[in-house]
Amino acid sequence: MRRIAVVSLAVVAVLLVGSQIVIPPVAEREVRDRLEEHGGHADVSVSAFPALRLLAGDGSSLEASGTGIRVDLAPEDRPLERLDGFDRVKVALTDSAAGPIALDRLRLVRQKGERAYRLRVAGRTTPREVARFLGSRAAGPLGALFGAVGASQLPGGGRTELPVRLRAMLESHDGRVDVTTASGSVAGLPAEPLAELVMAAVAQRL
Repeated sequence: MRRIAVVSLAVVAVLLVGSQIVIPPVAEREVRDRLEEHGGHADVSVSAFPALRLLAGDGSSLEASGTGIRVDLAPEDRPLERLDGFDRVKVALTDSAAGPIALDRLRLVRQKGERAYRLRVAGRTTPREVARFLGSRAAGPLGALFGAVGASQLPGGGRTELPVRLRAMLESHDGRVDVTTASGSVAGLPAEPLAELVMAAVAQRL
């Protein structure tokens, strides 16, 4: 019996060590592939002990950085589900894009023990791109066309770049984004819904 117990413990130990070696790189590759789906380059680090936690969408930390990443501002019901399982989250994007916004910098952080995610965005957009985006959300391709045509009547044909500066605190309610505070200059758009859209767009790629 003692020998069987020793062998069983040895097998369990081998499986645990093997999972620590195999599972995190697989999880990192999946996140990296989602981030790079529309171009760009990303570096991802995922940690969990035991690594089997990752199979249930749980872990110690998820860190990602990228440049040239493009994410769509498409609605998703529970975009934060994957992130909520990690104790610590840190995301940094540069020279990337979220829908109509050219992102110079994006920082998304949640420290261990915190409920709120902190989002900071610095970038640029144009009235034409914003109008095209809002039109497409309201009425598809035809709406995007009408939005672009309407914006073209503005000075500079609606192509004058405007700065985007955004800071927000966001919490997750069953994976849904809840903006608790938001401030900044966002090219005439309300800060809170834009923060929610950007957060959801980035989160669903992680």
